[in-house]
Amino acid sequence: MEIAVTHDVSERPQEDGFLRMAPTSYGSLGENREKTMSLWNGPARVGGLVLLCSALAQAALANDFPTSARVLYVNSCIVGGKASYFEMLSKCACALDELAEHVTYDDYDTMQTVVNAMTIGGERGNELRGNEGLKPLQKRYAELNAQAREHCFLNPQ
Repeated sequence: MEIAVTHDVSERPQEDGFLRMAPTSYGSLGENREKTMSLWNGPARVGGLVLLCSALAQAALANDFPTSARVLYVNSCIVGGKASYFEMLSKCACALDELAEHVTYDDYDTMQTVVNAMTIGGERGNELRGNEGLKPLQKRYAELNAQAREHCFLNPQ
């Protein structure tokens, strides 16, 4: 008994309701394949590559946060949460991704440094807390952080 094997198969329902794989002809496949391949030759290919490169560049700009900064943010967020570890991990990572969409890492680093420095006690902390030039950075960080937390369903701290 000879069995012919083909690469093109289609699903056909049987009387018992189960699907079986059955060979089909190559006639229409070859014609469609040639038409499909001709679309990727020429301007469509170049345009597709330009769009892909543009999308990757945008993703790279939104993702310029170093891994260590991401880990520190997510860990501190998890510690402050009241939900399970894995729920907080997802929500906190979401919040950082949301922040990364709105600010560059350099801006985030500056704002976070200002916010953290304002918690220093004593005279050194008073110098920073009394500096009116730093208050807009502190306010912007608080607003962005609140928006990110709301977007990712984190309860306010």
